[in-house]
Amino acid sequence: MNEEMFDDQIIRCFLVVALSTFLCPTANTKPSTKYMGALVNVEQLKQLNWCRFVHDWELMYIKKYQKEKLKQNRTMMTLGGCIYHLAICHSFFFKYNVFFLCD
Repeated sequence: MNEEMFDDQIIRCFLVVALSTFLCPTANTKPSTKYMGALVNVEQLKQLNWCRFVHDWELMYIKKYQKEKLKQNRTMMTLGGCIYHLAICHSFFFKYNVFFLCD
């Protein structure tokens, strides 16, 4: 059962793992269906603005976190989005007094 994977299958598998664990994670352990549609046609992946998508994803989850934080009955919350991006922004803010995470 040594089946070879085609290049587009490898690219899809890599992107699902990268998006769901590093770039666009959620509180759920399953990949989100919000970006699965983009992985259908591998030829068009280069035309997509992945940086903007990850940035918007992070801002959406920060806003969601802030709304959930206001609810009194929430005992456990998670912050979705690329936490490493937030760490870099934090580092740049304190080192260079520059904050570049904007809406």
